[in-house]
Amino acid sequence: EPRHTLQVIREHSGYGAQDVGLLKYSFSFDSSVIEMFAPLTSGARLVIAAADERKDPFRLAELIGTHKVTQLDSVPLLLAQILQAPGVAESCASLRVVVSGGDVLRPEMVKRFFELLPNATLQNHYGPTETTNDSTIWYVDAAAADESVPIGFPVQNTFVYLLDEQRNPVPPGTVGEIYIGGAGIARGYRNQPDLTAERFLPDPFTPGSPRMYRTG
Repeated sequence: EPRHTLQVIREHSGYGAQDVGLLKYSFSFDSSVIEMFAPLTSGARLVIAAADERKDPFRLAELIGTHKVTQLDSVPLLLAQILQAPGVAESCASLRVVVSGGDVLRPEMVKRFFELLPNATLQNHYGPTETTNDSTIWYVDAAAADESVPIGFPVQNTFVYLLDEQRNPVPPGTVGEIYIGGAGIARGYRNQPDLTAERFLPDPFTPGSPRMYRTG
């Protein structure tokens, strides 16, 4: 459920009335829900990027500087492009928390991030749309910038299982498929009962978990 994700974001980002968020995603993109409602439900201010600004990472960097944006959600590719903007260390110095997800955070980009924005924290979030985006979180350590970035640990009221083809837990160090259960799981696909039955399954591992999602 989306309200679970908003609770997670507010807790891990520390969103408050002193913060400024930036809405740059299209409303058709699932992460726009977080961009819009995390600041608005926290008493923070929300800056809305114009259509032409959303397509230009350098202009986004300027927008961050102009409005002193403190919280940023970005896919890794866009974040890497913003970090290439001229004077980004000054224009984006107001950033306090940066959340990245949707793709791999590469070590070279992590290193550049902390070189340019040493006072900001960087979080790596993982979660499909079907689990309302944020199922696991990893706080990226500047001292480990040369290492691969994990997807992290489950957020509160979320359960992550690594299962084999018979849906039994695999031993540590063994390849398996990720299943996610808990409060953030969607109810299914609208008007697609067969696909819903295939991907949204009963959760036999955790009492109180309504269902688990097979990520594939």
